[in-house]
Amino acid sequence: MKNLNFKYLFGLILTLFMIGVNAQTQTINFGDIKNYAVDEADGPNGTAGSTYEWTVWTTAPTPVDITAGGILTITPQTASKNKVQINWGTTLAGTYTLHVIETNATCKGDEQFITVVINAVNQPTLKADNASTCSGVAVNFVIENAPANSKVKFTISGGTSTTTSPVTTDSSGKATIEVTPTAGSTQIEVILTEMELSNGTIVDINPDVSEQVIVTPEVSTSTITFD
Repeated sequence: MKNLNFKYLFGLILTLFMIGVNAQTQTINFGDIKNYAVDEADGPNGTAGSTYEWTVWTTAPTPVDITAGGILTITPQTASKNKVQINWGTTLAGTYTLHVIETNATCKGDEQFITVVINAVNQPTLKADNASTCSGVAVNFVIENAPANSKVKFTISGGTSTTTSPVTTDSSGKATIEVTPTAGSTQIEVILTEMELSNGTIVDINPDVSEQVIVTPEVSTSTITFD
């Protein structure tokens, strides 16, 4: 059994070494759900009498099977599992390999694999259009560099806004929150805490992103006196 395990691991390492030479590469976003299939030309369940086993491996420094690690889910779409759907879930950004092995009776086919590259999630920035504002005068807090069409949760202290949380970014990852200081406030602070990506994946913004604006107290001038 140890020899078999060693041979399998050696074969996997050799396979990964050849990735740059002949493997297909798929690039996806964090949290994507994707479909994969083999032997569709042989029928809806692939080759008659065959079953298929899918695994996901890291690529460096030492390959590790993460299939059962709880960060992704492989759901068979057919009885033979020649078609599967993978929810990549919280699999971290990086490079992985997706493998499939066909078994018919006691015979195994050649292992097929592709490289899957998961893009990192953009971390948003937050910038006020002014470092200070007057009492009762609104100021804009601008979110940039967020994932396109994501929903960004935020909190506000020292002010109020007609924009409700979460705010949805546009295709460039930008959104604006207009905040008006509350009476007596000396500072407005907006904090970005969480994002929901366009694919529905929830991403914690860690550490939180925040921006502050100083509020100048209301200026009250007395009436003119004269003699």
